[in-house]
Amino acid sequence: MPPRRSRQPEPGPARTTGAAAPTWAGAAADPTPAEPHPPSVPAVPALRARERPAAFRRLWRFYLPLAASDLLMAASEMAVNAGIARLAAPDLSLAAYGAVIATCLLIESPVIMLLHAGNALATHPQALRRLQQFTLLLAGALTALHGALAFTGLFDLYFRRTLGLDPALLAMVRPAFAVMLPWTAAIAWRRLHQGLLIRHGHTAVASRGTVIRLGTLATVMAVTGGALNLPGAVAGCAGLAAAVTAECAYVYGYARRWMNRSGWTRPVEATPQPAGREGRAGAGSPSAPARPVPAPGTAGPPAPAHAATLSWRALLGFYIPLALTSITTFAARPVLTALLARAADATLALAAWPVVWSTVLVFMLPMRTVEQVTIAHGDRDGGPSDPVRGFALRVGLGGAAAMALLAATPAAGPYLTVMVGVGGAVAAAAKAGLLAMIPVPVVVALASCEAGRLVRARRTLFIHAAAVANVAVLAGTALLVRTLAPASPGTRIAATALIAAYLAEWGVLARGARRAAQAPAGPEGSPSQDGGAQAMGAPGT
Repeated sequence: MPPRRSRQPEPGPARTTGAAAPTWAGAAADPTPAEPHPPSVPAVPALRARERPAAFRRLWRFYLPLAASDLLMAASEMAVNAGIARLAAPDLSLAAYGAVIATCLLIESPVIMLLHAGNALATHPQALRRLQQFTLLLAGALTALHGALAFTGLFDLYFRRTLGLDPALLAMVRPAFAVMLPWTAAIAWRRLHQGLLIRHGHTAVASRGTVIRLGTLATVMAVTGGALNLPGAVAGCAGLAAAVTAECAYVYGYARRWMNRSGWTRPVEATPQPAGREGRAGAGSPSAPARPVPAPGTAGPPAPAHAATLSWRALLGFYIPLALTSITTFAARPVLTALLARAADATLALAAWPVVWSTVLVFMLPMRTVEQVTIAHGDRDGGPSDPVRGFALRVGLGGAAAMALLAATPAAGPYLTVMVGVGGAVAAAAKAGLLAMIPVPVVVALASCEAGRLVRARRTLFIHAAAVANVAVLAGTALLVRTLAPASPGTRIAATALIAAYLAEWGVLARGARRAAQAPAGPEGSPSQDGGAQAMGAPGT
């Protein structure tokens, strides 16, 4: 009987087993990395020319579902602006909404990284319970702060004296800000459980929840603004508060069903199930058991079934640096609001800027997803042959080209007047801001690539430094432009300052990535150094 011939492998990057297998930073060798990260592109000095198309296809398959979720997230802010523009007192309402949402995002900023915490730390039931306790304490404190700002003398101190809003705006800001009271708590609880679900392979929940959010937003705005004839800012904020609450209820209900079926509600630690059983249930079903998950900061093998107890000290050591970065980043919006309120065309600029920013988010948020592609697939040295660097450049140029097609062509007119519903001076100011912001997608894509490389190398200090540089350059540039050209439109001042801020952020991240490529990686398993490694959702709310 002739000897049996072995089956030849298909072309493409080879998988190996045992000690020779390619590994991730801080991970043991494993031939089949667990989802949600697909198999990583091998970290080799150069990819052969015939392997590059396959590498790019792999990157696109990873990127597109996450980018789609980001687009839906950006659509919710566009929907609010379009709805407000069609309700009573649109110009005043848009200006009031811009001030309210900037403040709400700043209050909410410490809970944004709960997505990272749930994804990286929720490895067993005790860790999840500790995270839930932490979330309740953090969300409760921030909700109390929101209530104090809304219902005490702090309202006048912050909105009138600090932001410099005029009395007509303040009268509309007060009720709009009050109805946003559930905002932070709903987002905190939802992001924690989204992180848990993403870690265990249920990535479709994020996009489904966003669809529920959009539907609730449209319904509540139609009722409050149309039937009840409330001011546009109040109707928009009521819609947002109801939308994030509905999304939270859906995600938590899904997570509860998954935990019940997976044994996470019992006082025993969950044991990862074999991949075969997971495959029958499907990653999109609550009946699917917990799949093996990557170790924090890697795209590699699963964590131990019985992980060590998550202490308060370890949790705070992980979370505080991430929260500080988030707070620094979100501080930019109140800074911009204060600068716009002092521009020569203050009311017009405050009305036009939410339209500009919500449009830019549609093109910018998918660029932030490049960070997740780099974390899962990038080479640590980031050389010119690294496919992720080329991928980031292509994505960024594509985003900038798409934005130019909207802002720099006749399509801008119908978009602003028909889709968004603004006209006259507000539309002209918004178009000026959009034209100035065209370079933003490519700068953000390249900066996100460098940030992902820093996370892989566990050099996250540079990420915080980049956020500080962003806000500092934003404020400094805006003040400089306003001093040198005091008659400049507010939207143009804000756009110029933002581009300078993103360039500064990119510069700090690029320098950090170069230094990280020349140094050994950080200590394995240090949770405070790989906080962003597991963030699969969009940066945002």
